[in-house]
Amino acid sequence: MGKNTIFIIYSLFSAAALAAPQIIKTNHIKNIEPSKSNNKTSTTLSFTTNKSKKFKSIIAFNSKKPANFANHYILITWGCGTDFHEFAIVNKDDGKVFTDRKIDFVVGVMGNDEPRIEFKTNSHMITINGKINDKTEGKFFYNWNGTNLTLTKTKKLEKKFIEQTRNK
Repeated sequence: MGKNTIFIIYSLFSAAALAAPQIIKTNHIKNIEPSKSNNKTSTTLSFTTNKSKKFKSIIAFNSKKPANFANHYILITWGCGTDFHEFAIVNKDDGKVFTDRKIDFVVGVMGNDEPRIEFKTNSHMITINGKINDKTEGKFFYNWNGTNLTLTKTKKLEKKFIEQTRNK
């Protein structure tokens, strides 16, 4: 398979993942008013971090979609096909691409089936469920202020363990 074919297949899977509804189950989210610009698709993107430059193709491809986060932003997630996730936030108004320097990636935790990255169109809140950078495990609540993510709360992850039975 050629590189272009692999990229197209990867992009299609990423697009399907983004089409799935993103639901956040916390009661302290402040809703915000919808923007008239949340469907804007013609902004030139500004890739300023090494990570955004490295994943320029997947970010550019998915940035053409309608805003799905904090009114006029699009939160783009991608991974390698396992329970490994990375993300970027794109401002639909000015094209600035944000990647967090403290959160390189998020991986799942055995026994926890919550979505790894949760967000809503009309909220500034992002919830991360799993291990950040494969080190710190928990349920992390972040507030987006337009330029930075600020950790506002941390909780222990809920885990469900299933007892294995042996065939004797």
